[in-house]
Amino acid sequence: MIHVKGLKKSFGDIHVLKGVDLKIERGDVAVVIGPSGCGKSTFLRCLNLLEEPTAGRLEIATQRLEFEPGGKVSEPRKAKFRASTGMVFQGFNLFPHMTVRENVMSGPFLNRILSRKAAGEKADELLARVGLSERAHLMPNQISGGQAQRVAIARALALDPEVMLFDEPTSALDPELVGEVLEVMQGLAEDGTTMVVVTHEMSFARDVATNVVFMDGGKVGEMGPPAQVLDAPQSPRLQSFLSKVVH
Repeated sequence: MIHVKGLKKSFGDIHVLKGVDLKIERGDVAVVIGPSGCGKSTFLRCLNLLEEPTAGRLEIATQRLEFEPGGKVSEPRKAKFRASTGMVFQGFNLFPHMTVRENVMSGPFLNRILSRKAAGEKADELLARVGLSERAHLMPNQISGGQAQRVAIARALALDPEVMLFDEPTSALDPELVGEVLEVMQGLAEDGTTMVVVTHEMSFARDVATNVVFMDGGKVGEMGPPAQVLDAPQSPRLQSFLSKVVH
């Protein structure tokens, strides 16, 4: 489903990604962990071309792009590639002037994928899936942060992406609201949704991930099943990182 080869990203003289190689199969849940500044979020943003890689190859489902220093991908090509992914950010990024239901139906309706009626029916289905049917008529400022993040997940799902990307989806939430978002994500995993999740929630990585990816210094340091990466880390660097985040 996802094949990344030699992916690099530089901002001027700052080299953030230094050659990332990664394969993720359909239905896998890859949880990306690592210290701050190691390139986790930049890698995720490169997967849906919010940041255009400097070099390397990127494949998602049937879409494939090659990047070369100095080269640029056209905006239509980016849009086509980006359609294969749905992304959920740290902030919820809901449209404040739309109701919860209108937020979820906005993607397929505004992109002329579905009629207003069909988009509304899809929104109703997805809001039921994330447990928010009774909040459909409310505005974003009338719901909690955990509920807003669940709306954001439903909105991303509305476009039927091949892959769901999550960039620290619980980091902006109060601790008591984290569980409701992780529960929705666990449900997606159980349904076979291919997911790449950047998170500091080690319990989620242990319980839900099929693979844990440890990034350090702009590269993949270790990758494997949770029991291997979290319980039997090979490198001193990963051992040191886990000693500080796993209690």
